[in-house]
Amino acid sequence: MNLLLIIALVLGGCLMLGIELFVPGGVIGTLGLVALVAGLAGIFVNYGALVGMVSTLVIVIVAIIVFKLWFAFFSRSRMGRKFMAMTNADAETWLGYDPGLQALVGQNGVAHTQLRPSGVVVINDKRYHVVTRGELIAAKTAITVVEVHGNRIVVEAVEQQSNENMAGEQK
Repeated sequence: MNLLLIIALVLGGCLMLGIELFVPGGVIGTLGLVALVAGLAGIFVNYGALVGMVSTLVIVIVAIIVFKLWFAFFSRSRMGRKFMAMTNADAETWLGYDPGLQALVGQNGVAHTQLRPSGVVVINDKRYHVVTRGELIAAKTAITVVEVHGNRIVVEAVEQQSNENMAGEQK
């Protein structure tokens, strides 16, 4: 392996690893890593262990410096903000749940699947993933939403709720 081929493999591998940062998918990065390792192997074979170790050390140090610079400056660049797809304004107003789910409390629906204790219900012609308080509810049973915590919707069978109300009235 001549020196020109070794340099081409090392530089090509570094270039492909750099491209992988902007075009994720893994194929280009894997090819870059293979080219880099092949170039380093050529250095070890043709120029000895000492030159190979020094070359490996230089490549690792340069890679660390480039990664730190990329990490520090890329996130502030226009392309970096597009990659992150979230501005600071979005981050401040973003919620991990739908606040509109709170309006479901007290609404009635039908269990679309068996709830054991989680499953799917249909409320106002819309499907929701819900949980019960531990009881099993058969499919096609009438349910009502009793509480909502974030994205967690808790339901009960309508018969069970009316039985509990009747028991409370008898006391």
